[in-house]
Amino acid sequence: MDETIEEAFEKVVTSKEREEVVFVSLAKALAQIEDKYGPKGLEPRKYHNGEHTREVLRAAWLLGNKARAQDKINDQELQLLLIGAVFHDFVHEVGAPNNEENSAAAAAEAMSEAGVFSEQEIETVKDMIAGTKVSRTPEGAIKQSADGRGLLAQFLADADLWKFGGASPESFWASSVQYFEETEGRSATTDDLPNLRQQLVVMLDMHDYYTDEARQLFASKEVLKQHILKAPANILLAV
Repeated sequence: MDETIEEAFEKVVTSKEREEVVFVSLAKALAQIEDKYGPKGLEPRKYHNGEHTREVLRAAWLLGNKARAQDKINDQELQLLLIGAVFHDFVHEVGAPNNEENSAAAAAEAMSEAGVFSEQEIETVKDMIAGTKVSRTPEGAIKQSADGRGLLAQFLADADLWKFGGASPESFWASSVQYFEETEGRSATTDDLPNLRQQLVVMLDMHDYYTDEARQLFASKEVLKQHILKAPANILLAV
């Protein structure tokens, strides 16, 4: 994930005007997310912050570029995927049920104001963001909402959970603790470790990516599981 967003756009643009508009839209959204949810933001978030958005954006680029090379999507669709990635958590109130709907509305407003996107493209991005909505099954699995929404929505859903097979064990665990602390509103302790380990192993066991591209690029699930099961508590909580 070393390629910059600037380098990425040089490969997917279809016109200079659209390049500038799309890039400015992404940069503006990233800055707004950092202002809201970053470490010095108005409402700092442990997990749903600018870092998470940038990581999902890079993961979406990897997936989309791989699909584009196989003629599964075109340049304009890749651009839409990147827009969906940067807006997918644009609005995130902890525990709120309508974050995706509000984030999709923010994306639609920004795209309409940009003046270079069709109504169909705007609806496509809104649908992608809706596909990132998650719930938990009774068995403890994470269930996303991209079924039946098309390939772009499935790429975005896979990008949102790229760490379930694409992160280092240390990064995956750190993000998991950050997510726990954000949702619980407190710091994790050694008393939380047994349950947190069990939950993560179940989620990894039951998770499968929507797309072949994600399965190929993010294929380290077993490594993550072993780290969670075997790493001592002092290492796991030193995040």
